[in-house]
Amino acid sequence: MNNWYEVKAKFVKQMDDGRLKRVTEPYLIDAVSHMEAEERAWKEVLEHVAGEVIVTGITPKNYSDIYASDESCDLWWACVVGYRSIDGDNGNEKYIKSNILVEAVNIDTALESLKTFIVSFTVDTFIHSIKETSIVEVLPYKPSND
Repeated sequence: MNNWYEVKAKFVKQMDDGRLKRVTEPYLIDAVSHMEAEERAWKEVLEHVAGEVIVTGITPKNYSDIYASDESCDLWWACVVGYRSIDGDNGNEKYIKSNILVEAVNIDTALESLKTFIVSFTVDTFIHSIKETSIVEVLPYKPSND
């Protein structure tokens, strides 16, 4: 099971027009602990930034699936889907929600990608919401080649 953490890093970034601006950017990182998430964020951000980097927050995130696009996209969409399940012990129906992160260029593409993804589910699934996130990059776990 993946443990996802949203790590916010603050640093000075050169904007497209050449000016420097202090920004805080969130990265979604697959890690086993807060400490590992922070360490991986430092490595990732420091590769692209010259100067001081401050980690301002680490928040666990409950994403059951991450659906990355084959296209080059800069936007990530937080999607909530749900389905009905019957409790095996007492026979009561319960409603289960699941959080899925989808990479897409716009909300229409995110919706289509989500529909394609949930077709593989073995239960009838309902889409509750799709919301754009501010996540800059998703960093799944990669074993080191040491």
